[in-house]
Amino acid sequence: MFVNEAIDYFLMDLEANGSSQRNIGTYRQRLGKMSDQLPDRVEDVSFRDLSAWVVALRRQSARYVGHDYRETVAGGLSGATIQGMVQAARTFWRWAEARGLVDQSPAAHLKRPTYDPMARDKAIGLEDVQKLRQTAVELSKLENWLLVRDGALWLFAMDTAARAGEVCSVEVCSCGALEPERVEGGLAFSAAVVGKSGAAHVYYTLPTAQAIARYIAVRPNSHYNELWLSKSHTPLTTGALYQAFQRLAGRAGVARSNPQALRHTNGLHYTTAGNLALAQRKLRHKDPATTALFYSQQNDDRVKSATCRLSVLGDDDS
Repeated sequence: MFVNEAIDYFLMDLEANGSSQRNIGTYRQRLGKMSDQLPDRVEDVSFRDLSAWVVALRRQSARYVGHDYRETVAGGLSGATIQGMVQAARTFWRWAEARGLVDQSPAAHLKRPTYDPMARDKAIGLEDVQKLRQTAVELSKLENWLLVRDGALWLFAMDTAARAGEVCSVEVCSCGALEPERVEGGLAFSAAVVGKSGAAHVYYTLPTAQAIARYIAVRPNSHYNELWLSKSHTPLTTGALYQAFQRLAGRAGVARSNPQALRHTNGLHYTTAGNLALAQRKLRHKDPATTALFYSQQNDDRVKSATCRLSVLGDDDS
């Protein structure tokens, strides 16, 4: 059997077992890149082929090569990317062994790569967050519906910490139709999303709700149920979402703003100002170990700041 044919069967099994389309798409992308570097038939793939493929990943000198909506940039692949690629290969070849396509998985010798998730802080600094927020609020008050959309879109993603696919999945009936809940600290609004972790509810505050209401008021008529529309009045894609955030970052004079960075910013903030369990609930991680991996680790700058803010001895200026 050809490797690509086996991958198609593997993806079919994932769908049959209820895996989300986003998860299936991730496997399709990662395994497609793997298959490009291997012999055509599964029975011809050896452990040496898989080792050579991983070495090539580690030696890669550019990122986003051939990406749909990101420009190629210099620099090797991140530890997270390599980890995900290797894990996908290990899962696929274990499946192939279980189905009798190979006698033994040629990826069995590959260890799941480890990396320091705090080696490069992906969170956005508070000063930049304020610049982005101010720009988003200003856009949400304009007349052009696309600019209003971009402002409300950013506020929603920042407030909810939703993944890109989850943001794009929100339907009009999910926003504005439900009465907000009065909780300690103010009003909590909710919206239904569907994404990597399945169906869930995300929560946001009154300023975001007001921006969404303003967007709905100027949103073009469409037979699509999705809340966020593209320029062509079709549902917004994750690629277009990233582009909208890049435009907003340019207006704000900020170097970086994307859904994943917004999630990291929320994770760090909720862990620091609250606790790890609260961050897990906000980010909707199924496994608390995932939250702990990214946000239980702190650097010296945060320890110094916490020492000043949280010292048991208090603050004595005398």
